[in-house]
Amino acid sequence: MKIKVLATGDTMQVAPHPLLKVLELSKIIEFVSEVPEPRPRGSAVWTVAFTATSFENYLHAACSACGQSSRIFNPTERASFAHCGKVERVPADVYQEYDDRLKNPESASVTASRRNTSGTVSYI
Repeated sequence: MKIKVLATGDTMQVAPHPLLKVLELSKIIEFVSEVPEPRPRGSAVWTVAFTATSFENYLHAACSACGQSSRIFNPTERASFAHCGKVERVPADVYQEYDDRLKNPESASVTASRRNTSGTVSYI
């Protein structure tokens, strides 16, 4: 725990002890609250993907800052991904790509240069 000596303004780390409460009540020290470091706040990377066995399309969202990821099957335009203490919605162009794939699995907008071996189209 951290304390501040009121006479000098010095702060220090100390082990818990019953006499610290007496020193606090005597206005000799005060306890300093320790604020945790802020969590990283990353941005989601959204991809359109399909399963290897049934070739079912889904949206994949991942965040490298917090390590969370999610697969969203049968999404709507309002699909969202919660991570890093915030919620991000699927970008319109990514949802449009998903919708195009549903209507035409071999959509011309999914070019070979954007497709990798796992069948994922990446938007970064």
